[in-house]
Order: sequence, then C-alpha cells, then structure tokens
Amino acid sequence: TYGNGLFVAVARSGTNNRVMTSPDGITWTSPIYPADNDWVSVTYGNGLFVAVAVSGVNNRVMTSPDGSTWTSQTNPVDNFWYSVTYGNGLFVAVADSGTNNRVMTSPDGINWNPRTNPVDNVWRSVTYGNGLFVAVAYAGLGNRVMTSGTLIPPTPATPTATAGNAEATITVAHGSGPGGTTTDSSTITAVGDNTKTCTVTGASGSCTITGLTNGTSYTFTATATNVGGTSAASGASAAVTPTAPVSPTAPVNTFTMKILKTSGTSITTQLKLPGAGKVTLVGTTALASSRNAAEMAKKAGTMIVCTARKTVTKAGKLTITCRLTAKARAARKTQSLKVRLVTTYTPTGGTAKSVTRTLVLKKTASPAPQNVEPVTG
Repeated sequence: TYGNGLFVAVARSGTNNRVMTSPDGITWTSPIYPADNDWVSVTYGNGLFVAVAVSGVNNRVMTSPDGSTWTSQTNPVDNFWYSVTYGNGLFVAVADSGTNNRVMTSPDGINWNPRTNPVDNVWRSVTYGNGLFVAVAYAGLGNRVMTSGTLIPPTPATPTATAGNAEATITVAHGSGPGGTTTDSSTITAVGDNTKTCTVTGASGSCTITGLTNGTSYTFTATATNVGGTSAASGASAAVTPTAPVSPTAPVNTFTMKILKTSGTSITTQLKLPGAGKVTLVGTTALASSRNAAEMAKKAGTMIVCTARKTVTKAGKLTITCRLTAKARAARKTQSLKVRLVTTYTPTGGTAKSVTRTLVLKKTASPAPQNVEPVTG
C-alpha cells in the first residue's frame, strides 16, 4: 500500500523482516514490528497504516502512524484475516474462516468489532469505492460478492450561474454516470473561496451565494451528497461578475417660461419642458386694503392673483393659463397689480424647480388686453 509519502509491504514469511518500507519504491528498509505473524494485507487511511494476518493469537492486527514504529492491536476473533481496506472513515477486514463473523470493522484501526456476514464464504479481498465496501470470495455458489454501504451520488452536471448585486444564483442538475440514484442535497462552492457556499435540497435546483465582491469574476462547482458520501466536484461554471445596480440618472429639470399675454381674466404663459412631469403656477401680489398710507403699511398683505395646475406627458412647448381669482379681478378695478408669478416644474422622478417672473396687471379701465413683457427676470 501507499500512504503519507511511503510504500509499505507485508509478508507471510521471514524472521523479523516481514515488513518493508520505501519512500520511492526502489530503496527498501525493514523496520521493527511486534510479531512474525503471517501478514497478508496492509492498507493506509486516516493517517495510519493497518496490517492484518492469518496467524497469531489475539494479535492479528498491527498499526503504524509512519511505517517505522508498529504496535500490536487486539482483534475480536482469531479468524484468518486476509484483506483490509479503508474508506468513509472506517477500516474493514475480511476473513476466510469463522462462523458468521468473517468481517470486522474499526473507526481508528485500534478498536475492532466483529460484524455479521451474509454467508461464510472464503472471503479473500475487500475494497472501498464510490461509497461502497465490496468483498469477494473464491468459494460460494452465486454469492461470492458482498457489499456494504450506499453508493454515493454521481457527480452533478456543470452548474450555471447568474450574477446579481454582490451575489450569484447558481442552478445545479442531477448528474449521470456511475453512482447512486438518490441525492439528498447539492452543495455549491465558489472556486478559490470555499467559505462562499450555498445548498440545494435534493438533486436539482438553485441557491444564492451572497457576500460576493462586485466587479470580481467568480466560477462555481457543485457536489452531491447522500448517506453514502459526497461525490466528486463538478466542472466549474462559466464565469460571472456581480455588479452593483447603476443609479438612475436624475431627470433633467431645465425649462423656460415666458408670458404671452394678459386679459381681464387670466395670464397666459408658454413653457418649454424637457419631459413629463407636473406644472403649477401661482401668482401673488402685495395689496393694500386702505388708501391711507399708514393704514396701507399696517394692513398690507399678500393676495393670490391666479393659480393653475397641469400634468404633462412629454417634452415640448406647453401653453398654460393662470386664471385670475375673483378678488384679483375686483382689485384691478381700483388699481394696477404688480404680480409675482412663480412657475414650478417637477419632472417625473426628479426634483422640483421654480422660475419667477414679475409683471403688472393694469387697472381694468386701461386699454384692452395686450401682450406684455416681464418687468423683471
């Protein structure tokens, strides 16, 4: 057998030289071992060499962590132990003698337990692979093979991945080929960072790995697991790169407004807008309520002259009329009104902005309505 950088061989004959070791398979040395039993099989697993024999009294197992220092271990029954193997965290040995106890197992190579075998055939070899222990015999009628364990699932198909914001969603499908027919779960792992994982319950499905770095490329592999063990890793998915969402560009809010004309009942304006949104017009004036100067200063206040509202659905020119209130029309019969006209445009999804114009509405006794220019901009 080979393990831990060392080849180890055992023999049934010889005096104090029934074990030999080699680091390269060419140069061999013979270490000290506990007994000249008929050693017929040796294996390596879980950091330990384990050998079994067909002779000896309660010492037909010996172990070594390094191939140089060997220790006798107690076996449960002195059967002819012909073969030993390691797999899935367990040492298993088989024998060609004994009654219903021709298998023994150990989790550590030291403490062994006899196991019931289905038939007392001459079991000469045992191995482990794909989640299954398999032993064979050279005697028996149609029953010279026995198995133990559950086949591990087949390797999943190469997964597919879709990137998101600091995450990726990976989809895995059940594999084909040698292996068991059931998969309890599939584990997805980021290649190069095994801390980034997620689990799919069952053989197929999707899961999401979070905590990824935006702007970094990732690939992912999948393994399948059932009670028999875990499959080999699948091929790596195509690379994906998580990306932060792009912040939407704020709607443009640059517009123009000019006064087209006034009349006895309204102020007509023209707006040039960059897009959809809402428009409001509010005209106000500082109006005194008395002809006496002192009283005017004391009682002066702000009066709403006109209001207008409009919802627009596209960019372009818009004519909007701000209709005068009854109070404003009444006030114009006695005096001219200096109006502060505020136009506010709020683009859809954007921030409001206002433009102010000042104009004078002459007394209604003045000549007929006419086009006017703003007093101030």
